[in-house]
Amino acid sequence: MNVGMTRVRRKLLLVGDSSTLCKHPFLGELLLYGEGVGAISPN
Repeated sequence: MNVGMTRVRRKLLLVGDSSTLCKHPFLGELLLYGEGVGAISPN
C-alpha cells in the first residue's frame, strides 16, 4: 500500500465497501479525507 500511495501521480482508485474499509485505521482516515475534499461519494 505504501508504494501505491506515495507514487500516485494523478488518481488513486480504491474499490471496496466503505463500512468495512473504515474499520482499518489507515484506510478509515483516507476515506474521511476523501469525503472531506469531495472526492468520495458518502453512499
